[in-house]
Amino acid sequence: MYHGSFFRIPISSSLLCHESYKVFLMNKTLYVMLLFLALLCYQERSARYPISPFEEYYSNLMLQLEGNLTPEKEQMIKVEQQKYQNALEQINRIEALVSNGEIDPIMGDDMKVKWESDLAFYSQFQRVEQQYVYIRQYGGEFIYDTGYLYLLGNRDPVFLKKWLFINLCFIFSFGNVISMEYQKISWGLIGATRKGKEQIIQKKVMISLISSFVLILLLWMVRFLHIAIIYSMKLSFAVINSIPEYQKYVMKFPIAVYVFLFILFQMIVGGLVTLLILLISHWRKNYIQTVFSPCCS
Repeated sequence: MYHGSFFRIPISSSLLCHESYKVFLMNKTLYVMLLFLALLCYQERSARYPISPFEEYYSNLMLQLEGNLTPEKEQMIKVEQQKYQNALEQINRIEALVSNGEIDPIMGDDMKVKWESDLAFYSQFQRVEQQYVYIRQYGGEFIYDTGYLYLLGNRDPVFLKKWLFINLCFIFSFGNVISMEYQKISWGLIGATRKGKEQIIQKKVMISLISSFVLILLLWMVRFLHIAIIYSMKLSFAVINSIPEYQKYVMKFPIAVYVFLFILFQMIVGGLVTLLILLISHWRKNYIQTVFSPCCS
């Protein structure tokens, strides 16, 4: 196909390219998605993943233990266990003395200060013990899991809010993809047959689905890089069950495979949301009605 009578500038006759131009530029889907992508990336980059003294203790210990259980690692755990067990026993002994009236409560509180300070990181050591007990019983490897817990949303209180924001992006991006021809009454102008309409709509669906997948993948890349800079994320082929939060799972997936399936699931859900929006766009034949449809809102 050529445009103009003098210069005869060639224009692609590909239906996919033509519909891509209409969806991304004429419909301004590209600008909407870039805006939401920038906002979501800024939100992710602004997220705080603090390294507290408790996390420092846990990371120092876990990075020494990472990998298979060895006699040296087991001895290291037992030394820590003995330290905390001794502190707990001393506190119980002091509380018994106070309870029996052998010392007054004020003296008892003063005596417990030292032992309570020894227990400051006990809650973090219990996370280590959970992995140790599981590995002794079922096998596996020690893994520093904090980064993966943030990555998979276990420790991200706004994880679902981010996903809702992504869906909002899809609504504004694809709400007019199918209805644009109806609103501009262009079906009659282009003289498309029923089969031609079906082919055009198929291309629009394909473009929308690919766009939603790319957006989700880009956001995951930003999220992974942000978290990986702060937390060590090694041993991606260790089984996910080594992480206490996932020990109840029957299937023993490597962490890398689990993360891949997690992202794939989000892409499938994103694709279904996109298809629903396109269906409503075809049904209502109006962008505003699609955006404010109860199914999308």
